[in-house]
Amino acid sequence: NVNKNRTDRLRDAIQRKRVQKGRSKNLTS
Repeated sequence: NVNKNRTDRLRDAIQRKRVQKGRSKNLTS
């Protein structure tokens, strides 16, 4: 159970990073 929670948190963090990258890309372009 704890392991699954950890992976879910990791997934959320990766998704957030991707969104931030996309936002910065849109701003610069």
